[in-house]
Amino acid sequence: RIYGGGPGLRAIDFFLRAGKATASGQTLRDFIAEELRSRHIYGYGRPIDSCDERLPWLANLAREQGLDQGPHFKMAFEVESILLEMGKANLRMNYAGMTAALGADLGLTPREFHIFRVPMFLAGMSPCWIEAAGKPEGTLFPTPCEAIAYEGVPRRSWRGRIA
Repeated sequence: RIYGGGPGLRAIDFFLRAGKATASGQTLRDFIAEELRSRHIYGYGRPIDSCDERLPWLANLAREQGLDQGPHFKMAFEVESILLEMGKANLRMNYAGMTAALGADLGLTPREFHIFRVPMFLAGMSPCWIEAAGKPEGTLFPTPCEAIAYEGVPRRSWRGRIA
């Protein structure tokens, strides 16, 4: 649910719905509060570290390409500010959020955005496969998940629906 193309797909859906809601008079803060009552806002938050190290690079590239003035790109930062003001310090923008905002500004539908993202996602797999292929069998993930005795924070519910 939180890896691969799903978060980006849900994030662009969020931005498109937020854009429609604010265009019809609803405040972004109210829209966010409503969303948080019924679902997780994809594009914000990361399981391990809330600061996404990819964003400064991507934001600079967006600026260089003149893509940083779009309404959804600006909204992405406003959403983060509102979430922080609401005390949601763990919900900082992540890569899926920024790329979804850019996709929305380019006029992509959620389906078009998802199709666009598939090659980007797959491109990261080849280097991992090449590295793993050069090692002995069983060394990539030598410990099976069921052999891990995790005693940390319990599993979070990320249930929600895409409208």
